[in-house]
Amino acid sequence: MSDAVAAVTATIARHGAPAPGETVLAMVSGGADSLFMLHALARLHDGHLHVLTCDHGLRAEAGAECALVEAAAAGLGIPCTRVELALRPGPALQRRARDARRQAARREAARVGASAVALAHTADDLAETVLMRLARGTGPGAVHGMTPRDAELVRPVLDVRRAATRAWCREHGVAFADDPSNQDPAYARVRARALVAALDDVSPGAATHLARFAALARDESDVLDALAADALGRATSGDGVRVAALQAEPAAVQRRVVRMLLARAGAAEDGRGADAVEAVRRFAPRVDVAGGVCAVVERGVLRVVPQPLPDPPDAPGTPQALDVPGCVRLPGWSVRARRGIAGDHTPRRIAVRDERPLSVRGAADGDRIALPGGGHAAVGRLLAGAGVPSRLRARVPVVLAGDVPIWVAGHRAAAGVLAPVGASATVLELEDE
Repeated sequence: MSDAVAAVTATIARHGAPAPGETVLAMVSGGADSLFMLHALARLHDGHLHVLTCDHGLRAEAGAECALVEAAAAGLGIPCTRVELALRPGPALQRRARDARRQAARREAARVGASAVALAHTADDLAETVLMRLARGTGPGAVHGMTPRDAELVRPVLDVRRAATRAWCREHGVAFADDPSNQDPAYARVRARALVAALDDVSPGAATHLARFAALARDESDVLDALAADALGRATSGDGVRVAALQAEPAAVQRRVVRMLLARAGAAEDGRGADAVEAVRRFAPRVDVAGGVCAVVERGVLRVVPQPLPDPPDAPGTPQALDVPGCVRLPGWSVRARRGIAGDHTPRRIAVRDERPLSVRGAADGDRIALPGGGHAAVGRLLAGAGVPSRLRARVPVVLAGDVPIWVAGHRAAAGVLAPVGASATVLELEDE
């Protein structure tokens, strides 16, 4: 077994990326990284595999690259779907292309019943992400970037260097394509790639060291998150946090609590960097943060809220139909639905067996959710106990089946609605906007 395949074996075993027997949709572009991933999964994974390849419609060569993927999949006896995305050149092209691929992957995963979508990110991609986030001024809580498994997304080659995937393909006679956009310095990631290569010249193995740093940071971040959650519980007062109680915590925990408050108020990732966190942690009477969020200290209580300070809403808004597959967007959040296989349930991802029409709206006065053993809990009280400020509770998405709340997204599902693990179900996911 080659070192590259051994690394994939270890990643799959350690992180369930993918889990044994899981149906996997592999995203394959025709490059060396994704074709190596496809061959490795075909050798190592005992569940069903499907392939999705996307023609963005931006280069004449893309059709031939998709054909290369189709041939590779056919040679391995793996079904392959090709989709035409028909993108147009213009601003934010890479982001639009990524979003289009993700939407295509969700649709195809629902069609084939895949509970995992495999992406061919390598250790080099992770190193580039670390450098880009450090350059933007992020804090330790966000520096680690990609993970081997993030909900349904799996990255089995995250511990493999890009050069190793190319070497493996050449050694085994696997033809692959090179996308010229990966060499275009107009893209920030390409410039970061050149920087990683330069660091490798200064210190051989620099990309591997950066990737290892990201893994260590991820482990330590999990510990800090747990400490910060406990600290937040101790310091919460009404819809804010007592400054004196927060100041009694170690500085690292204070920063993590502030970052949690910024995220809860709807600040985007770029608005939760080190500078924003430190500005709020000075506990001035008011601090405006990028992304339409402000921190206010009144009578010793810190509140981080959308800017300008909103009045409590009179109504939660009209429910929006949630198709399967489909997506409903609310301020700061989106809720997605797709057909799939029920896995482990988390606060932000559940699988339900309810077949009634689904809809989404903000939490409303009078909402109640069924509890195990009978009875109901007021959603407002549930959110208050979770520390959600009263003025922000109407922003929390609630999924309804018919007119019955079945999921307070990010918090709790109603009793009796969750599908058993391994069953065919409707998968609901909460995402930051």
